Amino acid sequence: AQAIQQLLQGVQPGPAADRARGRIVAQLDAVLKKHPKSVDLRYVRGLARLALGKPVAAQQDLEWVVSKDKDHVPAQLALAGLLLERGQVVDAQERYNRVIGVNPKSLRARLGLVLSRLVRGTEYAQAARDLDRIRPTKTTPRLLRGWYRLAQAWLAYGRGRLKEANAA
Repeated sequence: AQAIQQLLQGVQPGPAADRARGRIVAQLDAVLKKHPKSVDLRYVRGLARLALGKPVAAQQDLEWVVSKDKDHVPAQLALAGLLLERGQVVDAQERYNRVIGVNPKSLRARLGLVLSRLVRGTEYAQAARDLDRIRPTKTTPRLLRGWYRLAQAWLAYGRGRLKEANAA
């Protein structure tokens, strides 16, 4: 399952990539017929469907995974991100909070929660307090450092400090 997940993440965008992801989903469908209770295979198929731009099918797979294993952090994070993209901010926040309950040091969950608070537009003060507790380092993945800078800029913009927002 990890090899397939790495393959999905390493495939570049484009028609050839979509065909490759489509073949992966078809293979996962076949394997899941033999092993319908495999949480890891269902999780990876959810990621593949997400990569193919099929959020409804991806959400079904990811929700199935977390229904079987509430502490499946990668599925909770993927589901939270998907829910946030689809505008289901409160549900996304619940998922991020579940991850933080299992792994309090999860930077991805903490930043996701901050961004979801900013998206709601009513929780700026809490988002600012949460962001103050986060300190990305040089070893933090670039995506998460980007999320951090985005949150900083969003907060600065929300406070009417455009120069500070542009600097973040």
